[in-house]
Amino acid sequence: AYIDSFEKHFLPSSKFRKIWDILVLIGLVLYVFYLPISFMHLIENSPFTKTPVLLSLQYVLDAFFIADAVFNFHYFVYFEEGLLVRDKSYIHQKFISSRNCWREIIGMLPLDLLSCFFGGRY
Repeated sequence: AYIDSFEKHFLPSSKFRKIWDILVLIGLVLYVFYLPISFMHLIENSPFTKTPVLLSLQYVLDAFFIADAVFNFHYFVYFEEGLLVRDKSYIHQKFISSRNCWREIIGMLPLDLLSCFFGGRY
């Protein structure tokens, strides 16, 4: 009974999924504004350590999108051809074989932290 009550939050029509999808959309909109601002700082040669709010926002968004990838890989069931797919191995295989898998993996790489080791100004 506990597992069923836990899994019901991951159904496509659940309140949690609807709120989660809205948060993903908000996160994407924030990235749309964040990336040009970070590029502007790069051009101006000003280090991000002078803007801790932007740096903190970046790490919160990164953690959020990592959680989103984990949810999509492990928990979020979906409809396929009108049927609800709940089989975890099928969800894993579908996620791995989708074109979004590599985008998710590349998007989760800590490229900003790697730039610290290779001469970045963070």
